[in-house]
Amino acid sequence: MGFIVDDLVGYDLTADEVVASQIPGALYTGTDGIYQYIKASEALTAGAFLVLDENSNAAQLTTTNGTAVARGVGVAEVSITSGRFGWCWRGCGKYTGIVTNAAAAANLTTTAVAGIAGVGGTTIIGARNTAAGVTATRVAIYASSLMAVNT
Repeated sequence: MGFIVDDLVGYDLTADEVVASQIPGALYTGTDGIYQYIKASEALTAGAFLVLDENSNAAQLTTTNGTAVARGVGVAEVSITSGRFGWCWRGCGKYTGIVTNAAAAANLTTTAVAGIAGVGGTTIIGARNTAAGVTATRVAIYASSLMAVNT
């Protein structure tokens, strides 16, 4: 977990906020990449891959919600209660996320399991794991750009 280095130096990225303290959709540079402030449209699990709509509402990424139209992708910083606000990591650096069990290092894709990336569905642009996946455990990932699907 990193921290914001521009405009919000020292801001708590572990927030699960009832009232928005930032503008949803705002992007900030952190020590380990780019972060985006989001609103959870469902309960989000720490380390889960997320799909973001045009209003920065976030749901856990699946093959179903990640294939219809171009969307941003992030990784939940912490668990966030449905309807509340918090942060996700969008890419441009190294981080940790939940990747399907035993998936070797490769370009990441959507899976049928909500929030868990894999190696067999729709490509998550710019993202790959650098360590084998372990069920329900965050592993090292890298994103060379802001992550997205269908762009």
